[in-house]
Amino acid sequence: MHMLSWLSTSGTAAIVEFPGVLYRGGAEQKIRKYLVDNNYIDTVIQLPARSFLRHQHRYLHYCAEKEQEGQQNAVH
Repeated sequence: MHMLSWLSTSGTAAIVEFPGVLYRGGAEQKIRKYLVDNNYIDTVIQLPARSFLRHQHRYLHYCAEKEQEGQQNAVH
């Protein structure tokens, strides 16, 4: 949410996270629902283990766009 607030209206953010953000409940679930319901998520890519910082963990890379082509989104 913080990253979206700093983007220009045509900005794109590339975010790297642990895959848990896709299925955990609580606050993460509410944020995920807001991003999906308002069409901010453009791309989700599961990166293989050891592809980032030589850690064995798997990472998730996703792109969030503040305003996608033909659609206006409002950040609250």
